[in-house]
Amino acid sequence: MKRIILFAALMLGFVGFAAAQSVTLLMDEAYPPYSYAENGKPKGIYVDIIMEAAKLAPDYTITLKPLPWKRALAQMESGEEFALFPPYYRPEDRPWMDYSIPLLTETVAMFVTQDMASKKSLSKWPDDFKGMRIGLQSGYATLSDEEKAMFTMSQASDIVANLKKMAAGRIDGHPNDKLSVMWTLENNRSDPTLKDLKIEPAAVISEEVAYLAFSNTKNQSFPYREDFISKMKAAVEQLKQSGKLQEIIDSWTK
Repeated sequence: MKRIILFAALMLGFVGFAAAQSVTLLMDEAYPPYSYAENGKPKGIYVDIIMEAAKLAPDYTITLKPLPWKRALAQMESGEEFALFPPYYRPEDRPWMDYSIPLLTETVAMFVTQDMASKKSLSKWPDDFKGMRIGLQSGYATLSDEEKAMFTMSQASDIVANLKKMAAGRIDGHPNDKLSVMWTLENNRSDPTLKDLKIEPAAVISEEVAYLAFSNTKNQSFPYREDFISKMKAAVEQLKQSGKLQEIIDSWTK
């Protein structure tokens, strides 16, 4: 009898394991410390949050796929993949995306060199910055179309590339998340180009909520979509209520 009970328990465990649904989440490969790839391995604050939340949703086995941001957005728009983090809320620009699970609120600032800040009054955004050469990160919706029209714009693939442009005097400012820019600079001081670069957040542009978002283009291809969203939303909320989410943030910022 004991052998029968043990066999039944093992079979139930096997069935439970086999029933776990595999889910792929796209992630930004170049947005440290929130979401990035190091030697191909997913890392960052949002990676830790998502994987901790996944422990509370055992019906799903989550795989993270780092990609360049613009490519990730294209795969979401086509419906090739169904989930992505961490876009900002842009429903008019991206009607093919549902912003279902808020993760964190980020502060977007305009960074300039300390030399630029010392030479020009930059207390009022965006008027005091009008006419500057601004470097954007490709695919990032950090400025409105009206704001972009006030500047000479260029784009680069990531924060490091824009910081190098600032160091070389090719651009005057770079708008991006405050923590991400400062973290990136301090973790790349070994680069001779950035060793002595001094920058500061001259103005806060906005506060933006970053999301775990979902494509709404080919829902029939992902029949588990609504159940996954529901369970992950509950899991992230549980992390917030328990204080675990703040612990994850603190582990990266203190």
